[in-house]
Parts: sequence; structure tokens; C-alpha cells
Amino acid sequence: MTEVFKGKIIKYIKPYFTTQGIDLDYEIRLKKTTHNDEDYIYVLKYIIDYIVGQAPTIVDGQSIAFNSWILKFRLSKENHIYDLYELNQHGTEFVEGVDFSINLMRSQMVVCEKYDSKFKFPFLNQKVVISDGVMDDYPVEAVRYESPEHMTGWWITTDLYNDDVNSLKHVDLSELILKRPDLIKYLALQDGFRFFKSETDYDIWFDDQVLN
Repeated sequence: MTEVFKGKIIKYIKPYFTTQGIDLDYEIRLKKTTHNDEDYIYVLKYIIDYIVGQAPTIVDGQSIAFNSWILKFRLSKENHIYDLYELNQHGTEFVEGVDFSINLMRSQMVVCEKYDSKFKFPFLNQKVVISDGVMDDYPVEAVRYESPEHMTGWWITTDLYNDDVNSLKHVDLSELILKRPDLIKYLALQDGFRFFKSETDYDIWFDDQVLN
């Protein structure tokens, strides 16, 4: 299998998808396991788009945001190539492959498609506004506002919120989703969406007044 994207080649040589012709010292590859071919190709297209658009200098151990998760380039000196690793779902170490990243992305896309929302993936280094109780597994209500680039736009509260905005906290998205992985799949909904999530129930709806 071979595919061309922005003048760069993506080729499958079992068990890896590998780039050819990217403007770096080394090519990039990722290991295929359980997902469909197009999922792995999507990840490499994302990387190629980043390389073509940003013309970065990439070094061993460098990280890159991939939608709502994080990948890392690891140099395989034996093969003279960068392998893609991902942060594991517990946020404790990087492991070879991109399977959790794909699972996360797909779960977000399913929710967006179900509710006719465009995909607006938040990034791990962006901030989320939360109230007391969010990190303690309380039922939450959430709304997404149009916001500056350093913010996801999400405001997430519980019944502990007393309407005093000074009591709200700004936390990194990475901190939130490690504590509340049950919320990840809702967070790519576009501005104007609201959701409610408890241990046993959830609801999602669009509120056009949020954008006024």
C-alpha cells in the first residue's frame, strides 16, 4: 500500500507505515496493530501537514500535540528512522504506537457526528475552567465558549459551584483528562455545545445563545 500526501509518500511495509521524502534528517514510521489502515495514515498525514506547514527541526525525544493527546519522536539509531510513541492512557510513560490516540480521537468523532458538530479538538496545553468537584467525580455540566487560543473554551461545573467566578480554577486539559477520562469524548464538540454527565446518565445539546 502506497499513498501520496502533499508530495510525500506514505508506504506500508509490515508492520509499519513509513514516510518517504519528508524534509528531515530521518523518515518517520508508526507501528500498525489493531486499527484500520486509514487511521494510521491519518496520523502520518497529520505529521506531514505539521512538517510542511511549520518546517520544524525535529530531534530525538521531541513531543507533538496530536488532537487531544500527545506523541513523541523516538530515534531508532539502528534503523535511522523516527518511531512514533504516544503517552499512555495513565499519563505515566510513552509507549510505541498510536493506538490510544486513535481510540481517543475516534470516540470524540463519534460524539461530534452524532450531534452534527464540527470537530474542534482541544489541545493538552490549553486550559479548562472548572469548579470544585470536577476532579472528584461529581456529576458535571459543561459549556464551550469561543475563547483565546490558550483556552479550550470549556467551562465545567458541579453542584458545588456557587456562581462566584472567583472560585473557578484554570487547569491544563492534560490534568483534567487524566483525572476525568470519562469526559474526553465530549471535548471535541464545537463552541455553543453543552453537556451533562453523571455516573449513570448524560445529555448533549446545542445552545445558540452561548454564541450571542
